[in-house]
Amino acid sequence: MSRGLQLENAKVNKTFDPFTRMLRQRAWAGCLVMEPTSSVMLYRTTGTYDSDFRDECLPEPIDDEDVHADGSVVPGDSGKPRKVDYFISLSRLMSVKASILRECVPPEPLLAKPHPEREP
Repeated sequence: MSRGLQLENAKVNKTFDPFTRMLRQRAWAGCLVMEPTSSVMLYRTTGTYDSDFRDECLPEPIDDEDVHADGSVVPGDSGKPRKVDYFISLSRLMSVKASILRECVPPEPLLAKPHPEREP
């Protein structure tokens, strides 16, 4: 569904106002975090690719407090790490997890295997 909405598409995201773009990027990053995690739990291959973790696909380093009611974005400079930096780092970490999954969990064939007892 997230691919259908093109949440990962930087060209599409640039057509939205800064606030909506930020939401779309964060939703995509959330998908990048959840997909490899559910793949591990269900022992299935991941549906993410290395290209999904490009910097332009990840959220911009803008905290919620930096977005004003009129939609304008003015990044603050408090000298301490932004809250969103954790989320961005976690998303990047998932690229490692996805790479490991692609190596450890073989992709399932598209066609179902015949049941062993029904083979001729």
